Amino acid sequence: MVQLQAGEFDLIVIGGGPSGYVAAIHAAELGAKVALIEKANLGGTCLNAGCIPTKVLVRSAEVLETTRRAAEFGVVINGPISFSWEKVQARRAEVVRTLVEGLTRLVRGHGIEIINGEGRLLPAGSGADQRPVVEVRSSAAAAGEAAGESGEARRRLVASNVILALGSVPARIPVPGLDAAGVIGSDEALALDRPPARLAIVGGGVIGVEFASIYRSFGSEVTIIEMMPTLLPVADEEISKRLALSFKRRGIRVETGASLTEVTGSAGNFTLRFERNGKAEEVQAETILVAVGRRPNLAGLEEAGVEIESGRVRVNDRQQTSRPHVYAVGDVTGGTMLAHAAFMQGMVAAENALGGKAQFHHPVPAAVFSAPEVAWVGATEEELKKNGTPYQLVKLPFAAVGKAQVLGETEGMIKLIGEAGDPGAARLLGAHLIGPNATELVHEYTLALQNGLTIKQVAETIHAHPTLSEAVVESAHLFLGMPVHVAPARSTGGAASPAGTRGTSW
Repeated sequence: MVQLQAGEFDLIVIGGGPSGYVAAIHAAELGAKVALIEKANLGGTCLNAGCIPTKVLVRSAEVLETTRRAAEFGVVINGPISFSWEKVQARRAEVVRTLVEGLTRLVRGHGIEIINGEGRLLPAGSGADQRPVVEVRSSAAAAGEAAGESGEARRRLVASNVILALGSVPARIPVPGLDAAGVIGSDEALALDRPPARLAIVGGGVIGVEFASIYRSFGSEVTIIEMMPTLLPVADEEISKRLALSFKRRGIRVETGASLTEVTGSAGNFTLRFERNGKAEEVQAETILVAVGRRPNLAGLEEAGVEIESGRVRVNDRQQTSRPHVYAVGDVTGGTMLAHAAFMQGMVAAENALGGKAQFHHPVPAAVFSAPEVAWVGATEEELKKNGTPYQLVKLPFAAVGKAQVLGETEGMIKLIGEAGDPGAARLLGAHLIGPNATELVHEYTLALQNGLTIKQVAETIHAHPTLSEAVVESAHLFLGMPVHVAPARSTGGAASPAGTRGTSW
């Protein structure tokens, strides 16, 4: 690497979220001089207002629900079961604080210069030096401080390469009244002073589903309004429908295929009107959570010469943008807006920025931390039908797994989809799970997809007993037509399932 002067770096990363800090750390491990620009805390939305804090609330909800079921396990609790919302919130804040502080030490420990401010990629210059230039506006200046009052309110940095990790912002929908005071987003939903008595959630995707599950456990009456025909519209349709049934059993009102038309009232007394199947309906709520997803943060990128396509930064499989020496990773690239995908994109971009030839072509698992949990990887049955791809599938109920019976968590199934033809030679096409520890079990299927394993190879892998992971190997045995712990089922065939469907349902 060339000798660098003050203010010059091998790599500048703009954004300290999952893709950004991973890219910075990986580049530093490869020997680069790196600057990481972040206007707030490291960790981005995921660590500060998304993945981690929501899972802290999920864990508290799990403990509460398990306590309510104590008698099933022979544990006697004298007196009513209650919770301290203040302590739940305090734990959430403490976990986030601990992780942010640890991450900051980790990044600095790699010799990375952390610059607190708002980074902006400048348009390419016309001189001989075509290295990207980044202007940094200090956080104080960005908050409204006059430029002259801060020693380094604005600073220009030069790098051999730049990685854009600008993240995303909450999406909104143009519904009259939905911008009223008291209508909240996911950030506010994390830090409410108490669980609302009646909560309406607009959007039945991952964010909406997880908050619905959390707040129902803490006593809220919850209604989900989703315009698509099913919850989790990107998931396998059968799994989504089973989740909706489970939610309804828990007392969560699920309104799918519902188009929100108007919101009236004010905080504490809202009325949401929607249309479903041509019929006007309404629901009352104390609090409204808008959870219709997120969109890439593209502020200033077109002016800097970065090509935008379909509302996101266009990149190739090496994470390169249209502009030389500029890469983009994470939510700003759209597509799979998941932290774990962003981690890998950050590593790929860092390697390529330093002369490598890495590619992002990995299967990405999805995990939904509702109760019950939902997870999947690979193709859905609907996608295969649409593409005309022959397939065969089986469905394994968790009730057939000994450890699930031990845990008292028998609701759910695994839907395993493989290539058509000889089951013994078939490779995995997709796996879709709903039930206990689905968000952990999905990774064995992800490994199989990543490495092109046959389902027979999965079946021949010994799994410890008794564990929930035995469901993975049992689903593979079922696919091969030689299940051990469930009765073999006959193929149902039919046009809807080109190579037949085997297994039982729950």
